[in-house]
Amino acid sequence: MPIPANEKGPQVQDWPNATFSILDFPESGNIGLRMGPNENGEFRIALDFHYDVTDVNRFVKSRAVLMLLAETDKLMLSKGRRGYTGHFVTSEPVGNQTYEGLKADLLAHNKQTVVAPSTVDDVTRVWEPSIDNWTLPKLDAKQLLKVLELADTLAKYVAIDGTRHQIALGLRAFARTRELDVDLFKKALAVSLLGTDSHKVEDHLRTFDQETGTEYNTLPRPLYEDLDRMFRIHNVTTLKVFRLDQDTRVELRQTERGPGRISYSVRISRYDGANYHNIYVEKDSLTTLLAVLNTLHDEIGKLVGQA
Repeated sequence: MPIPANEKGPQVQDWPNATFSILDFPESGNIGLRMGPNENGEFRIALDFHYDVTDVNRFVKSRAVLMLLAETDKLMLSKGRRGYTGHFVTSEPVGNQTYEGLKADLLAHNKQTVVAPSTVDDVTRVWEPSIDNWTLPKLDAKQLLKVLELADTLAKYVAIDGTRHQIALGLRAFARTRELDVDLFKKALAVSLLGTDSHKVEDHLRTFDQETGTEYNTLPRPLYEDLDRMFRIHNVTTLKVFRLDQDTRVELRQTERGPGRISYSVRISRYDGANYHNIYVEKDSLTTLLAVLNTLHDEIGKLVGQA
């Protein structure tokens, strides 16, 4: 859509629904890219970073986060004054979001962003890579929102030097203890770390990958409370119990996290004389475990069918 020279927003009435032709774009004017549905039944979205202009690493940070989310280094980036804006499509509509911790805005319905070759605040927008190499990555909207929400929460804490190792250690333990999606937690941690000035992002991710036990007490207390609110378990029901040996058991469990949010999981634990604790299977137990899991297959199928 046409935008007046040196301006960031359109001055056209009802611009979200207006149509334009090439004649509406003067040589000296700016250009806005409108978010929302396109002609292919998909939805255009943009993630716009707004780091402080004094942050010399703002372009490195924003590019790294966008590349991680897109899972490719060939994406559509618009270089602005306070960082890059990344452009994507989704198969489902999403709402507009502001992520204070990540210093980013998700632009979607009835939003637009100024793009190259527009000039605003004496900075001319640039497409990277060049227009001949554009790709528009397609993202899973629901998964994207989960990653960004969790990363935004983490970003407030990993920004503090000296806490990142403890957070990485405790975060994996938190996800394991509550039987949550470990890959989601790792990706969100990476996104939050890439927005910092840390030169040890890979080290922190390796810490996260360690086979930790219950070290979630290394999390800062306010972060633990934030995570507890986000991933609170309402009810866990053990549906079946299978014993591997006298002290080790496998449980088929149903977890309820709210209306319509029910999942099934397999828990392996060992008795220490007082309580059962989660364990991680040793190689020599694998054959027995696989045999038990095979017997669970039909049970899970029946439960899914009933659900």
